[in-house]
Amino acid sequence: MRIAVDASSLAAPDGGIGRYLGQLLDHALALEPHEHEWLLYGRGALADRDWGCANVRVRSDHLPVHAGRIFSLASTTSWWLHRDRPDVFWGPAHRLARGIPEGTASVVTMHDMVWRRVPRTMRAITRVIDSCMMPHALKRADRIIAVSHATREDLCAEFPDVAGKVVVIHEAATQLPPALPLDSLHALGIRRPYRLFVGTLEPRKNLVGLLRAFGRLAATEQPHVQFVVAGAAGWGKHALRREVDDLALKSRVLMLGRVSDAQLSTLYEHARCVAMPSLYEGFGLPLLEAMAHGTPVMTSNISSIPEVAAEAALMVGPRDVGAMMRALSRLFRDDQLHQRLSVAGRRRAAEFSWANAARATLHEFDKAVRTHQAGVAQQSGGAGPG
Repeated sequence: MRIAVDASSLAAPDGGIGRYLGQLLDHALALEPHEHEWLLYGRGALADRDWGCANVRVRSDHLPVHAGRIFSLASTTSWWLHRDRPDVFWGPAHRLARGIPEGTASVVTMHDMVWRRVPRTMRAITRVIDSCMMPHALKRADRIIAVSHATREDLCAEFPDVAGKVVVIHEAATQLPPALPLDSLHALGIRRPYRLFVGTLEPRKNLVGLLRAFGRLAATEQPHVQFVVAGAAGWGKHALRREVDDLALKSRVLMLGRVSDAQLSTLYEHARCVAMPSLYEGFGLPLLEAMAHGTPVMTSNISSIPEVAAEAALMVGPRDVGAMMRALSRLFRDDQLHQRLSVAGRRRAAEFSWANAARATLHEFDKAVRTHQAGVAQQSGGAGPG
């Protein structure tokens, strides 16, 4: 196949969708290094990477990184598609290009339905864009990949007509570099036992509620315990900083911002626990990343999270600050629970595989091409005499 990909999200590879796309591309190329021709459409940084395969070609424009993810779909990406005429175009981030050539099949990955399920946790402009572009992508796509059964259920509840072309392909734990020794974290300001949050700083992640739970604990725990936040600023970060100040936690909360993969691996490895009490998740990659390191997780009991975590995490209602506080305390003090979840987490994370996900995704590309070609042939036949 000749496969074109909207690779815009690789401009921010530490984000959830960037990690998803990067891992799938790496594993697909490893599985079938010479089987397909890959055309990667995105921003200029794509050209800086050595993909290691002669059958990977990069198309880069000079649009701004973030705005380009939207504008390119109606400009450069559309133009490249008409020039390259691929067999299939893959949109790994909820959206498809406008004006895909008639002979090109399309596949879109849907990670979540935030704009329908928890719209107030989004920026207004992002909510409007998703409400316009997701329905178009769902209608145009020959095949739709949902990253969890929960996401598939949300899609089909809102758009029942697409149910027959939606398949679930789970993600897996990101392959991170080996963890460094604990003392390597001193440079980040970490010199005490710590709880850890990993993810983009945005309201959907429920960091305000998590800080309030930690604030209650801070009044009773020894002051040597830190709370470490690792992740890029999405939006709403000023509310987080106000919450830290209001709760008098400035000396206990460390906001690191973006960290390298080596630092992230080390943070997971040495954390007493990871806290992820999201209000909604389409999958929840940090869950598996933490569990793959044997680090127990406190998380929510809603959306896709029970599907991913199963019995390997401590789950609570994300709006119950008291329950979060008690769960955080248990994971810090109960060594028996800590050990049980550590073992269960490693076992659970091992059940997910990027190689399997890549293999299933390639199968969907092939299925989309065959489905699309059959549809085009049927339309052509129907247009003729008799």
